[in-house]
Amino acid sequence: MSTRTSNVYVTIAPVGGSGITELGMFNITVKPATEGDRILNLQYVVSVEGQPQGEFVAFVFIGNLPKNHGLENSIFYASCDAVNANRQGKSLTVQVAGAIDEISNPFDVSQTFTNVLWPQGSCS
Repeated sequence: MSTRTSNVYVTIAPVGGSGITELGMFNITVKPATEGDRILNLQYVVSVEGQPQGEFVAFVFIGNLPKNHGLENSIFYASCDAVNANRQGKSLTVQVAGAIDEISNPFDVSQTFTNVLWPQGSCS
């Protein structure tokens, strides 16, 4: 699914498959919607249904990107805990957050996946 806010384009999709390079992976694209904009404090977060507000199973802080740049097809590992929770029927929420040009201009795009994303394969 692709989402456009007033200042960014974001696409979040699970990587299909059960091998070591697919299991628990999300493919995320984020880029400025307007030429000349700069993404600041970019971060990806995965949380599991039922976790208290602010808790997560996976997090990465990417930071500031150069002006006019985004990240296309970045792969983010949700964690084995996320895979196992999802297999037990819990939904996963992937959040892409940051700001455009100034910290006072934040964006926050989330997508929740309610179905089992990786029914096969093993992780530990």
